[in-house]
Amino acid sequence: MQQREVHEKIIVDGKIGYLREPIIRYTYYSLNDFIKKMQIYSSLSAEEIFKFTTAKTNIILKMTFSLFFTFFKMFILRLGFLDGLRGFILEVLYSFYSFLKYAKVWEKLWK
Repeated sequence: MQQREVHEKIIVDGKIGYLREPIIRYTYYSLNDFIKKMQIYSSLSAEEIFKFTTAKTNIILKMTFSLFFTFFKMFILRLGFLDGLRGFILEVLYSFYSFLKYAKVWEKLWK
């Protein structure tokens, strides 16, 4: 397994098979659950980004534009609008998550 703070990867050395049935996985069960995880993962992502960042202005731009780009990508390009109000709420939350992780990096850079 490749070690990363967030979104670790499994590296397979050998044969890969297929499942006969799909795996049903719920990433979160409620808005409260999502927000708790967002707080944890945004801090972990910020730590990872902070390790490789020194440009304060770059972070300010990423913090600003990631909010809008994430919403556009999820809601329009990935067709989140087809999920109605649930899709809209999810895209707003993901956009805020993206903003939050860069805001946490900014906070670390300015301390």
